[in-house]
Amino acid sequence: MSRSFCAYKKYLLALCVSVTFCYVSCNEKKESTTQKQLDTSILKEYDVEFLNSTVWLPPNYEKLTYEAIFELAKVSDDRFVNTLLQSSKEYRDKEEKPVFFRDELMPSNFIAIYPRPYLALTKEAASYYISDFAATMKREDQQYGRTSEIIEKRIKNFRGHKMVKLKVKQEFAFKNNHHFMQYFISSDIRSFMIIHIDVLNNDYELNFKELSLKSN
Repeated sequence: MSRSFCAYKKYLLALCVSVTFCYVSCNEKKESTTQKQLDTSILKEYDVEFLNSTVWLPPNYEKLTYEAIFELAKVSDDRFVNTLLQSSKEYRDKEEKPVFFRDELMPSNFIAIYPRPYLALTKEAASYYISDFAATMKREDQQYGRTSEIIEKRIKNFRGHKMVKLKVKQEFAFKNNHHFMQYFISSDIRSFMIIHIDVLNNDYELNFKELSLKSN
């Protein structure tokens, strides 16, 4: 075999290695930089005072004052929303108050953002949180005559924050079924919880992540 042919084979091998390396590197770069971004051009910004931050939501949402939610609880015929509002009484004498939003076009759509005691979301703590949530939901099912099922549960990390996301389907004997999502989010210094009820099953995870990253 001639020297020129051997040199040619080495050149082809080097070229193949170079092309392969370039292809893998380019794909890795593309995957690492391709992330879903929140499109705020069709959203409206609302204050979340206790987080010293803002959340982007569809413009058909209205922000409710803390006092207004108790008036709403008197006339609401939605048991879940009513229970949610009544549970907020525990914050009456606290400095940090939860924030509520209701869809003006579909009043059953509801978002509640609650201050919560700080919890470092280790894997063990997150797993315990999910187990405790499931046990509490089971007790309430017996109390209210419903059936609940966790159809999505995730533990997520993003830019120094950790999130437990739970999506629940609830079925009632004589009422319309619905879904709701609960998020528990922790940074290095604080925790908060979000409950999102949506009859069309819309998912605002990106909106709540954006809120998390701006809070301090």
